[in-house]
Amino acid sequence: MCKVFLGVNTTPNNKEFIQYVAGQQDELITQKDGIGGFVIDFNNKIHVFRSLFYYDQVFKQVFSLLPQAKVVSIHTRIKSSGETDIHNVHYFESNGYIFA
Repeated sequence: MCKVFLGVNTTPNNKEFIQYVAGQQDELITQKDGIGGFVIDFNNKIHVFRSLFYYDQVFKQVFSLLPQAKVVSIHTRIKSSGETDIHNVHYFESNGYIFA
């Protein structure tokens, strides 16, 4: 079973939004087979981060972009099908689209 967090923000440097996203970390780390996150900033640039083991690194990358984040999503995985490898960790970016 996976856990997914998705947040949409309307205001840059929104402290309440930043605190809410940061508050999800403890729940999301309970899934131990990979983490992926993406941020779309207010310039519409897409940032995608994935790791099989280094959850703190992905959270650090996502959190560093929160002041300018318009859309944020973090996905953590427990293997239910497919191998436990980086190829099965969501999110995937291709030609400006993000998939899970």
